[in-house]
Amino acid sequence: MVSAQLLKTAGTREHIKAWHFCRHDNAAGSDVRVILQSWAAMLTQLLPNFCVGEGKEGKEDEDVVGKALVATSVAEMFELLLAAPLRRMAEEGGESKVKGKDKDGGSRSWDGGAEIKEKDEHSRNQQQQQQQQPSPHPPCVIVLDAVDELPRSSLEALLQLIADKFGELPSFVRLFIAVSCVCVVLCMCVCICVCVCICVYVCVYVCVYVCVYVCVCGVVYVCCVKD
Repeated sequence: MVSAQLLKTAGTREHIKAWHFCRHDNAAGSDVRVILQSWAAMLTQLLPNFCVGEGKEGKEDEDVVGKALVATSVAEMFELLLAAPLRRMAEEGGESKVKGKDKDGGSRSWDGGAEIKEKDEHSRNQQQQQQQQPSPHPPCVIVLDAVDELPRSSLEALLQLIADKFGELPSFVRLFIAVSCVCVVLCMCVCICVCVCICVYVCVYVCVYVCVYVCVCGVVYVCCVKD
């Protein structure tokens, strides 16, 4: 597996702080909640200053952990276990946090339709500014391997979570997604089979066309000779 090789490669493995290897024969480990809990546990062990909640002396806040475990949605669990601790790290590490201000320096009021639209635009601009500025933290890579082996329900939920929430994480966090070699080989085989079928169809069509053309020409020639 590519991901397994990355974990063995010097210069790369130092930045990988959490990973999950999906397996089609492990239904319990394919649940999105289990994956999030696994990532949070690894980040707690391998990423300095990462702590779920605001526990004292670098210890996890048991109230926040308990709330995450009974969260009604994977988005809420993601926020409690991963997003909030990573954002707190970014703020403590000095990444820019731009606050909305009016031209006269006062705070903006976000009530009303126009203000809500302005808030959304401000949030997008803030994310772009954070992505453009260098982060004081070294890269933190989260690996998700063999994602194609997840059950359909878990796969859809996880991909939706990634699409909706991972863009909100600090700029030093990176997600590496890999598919299994079996899937790649299977896709290549399917493509080859489709190409072969198309070629055979074209050859048969051409042969039939040539045979019909020759027969028609022969019949016309015979009729002309008899006349």
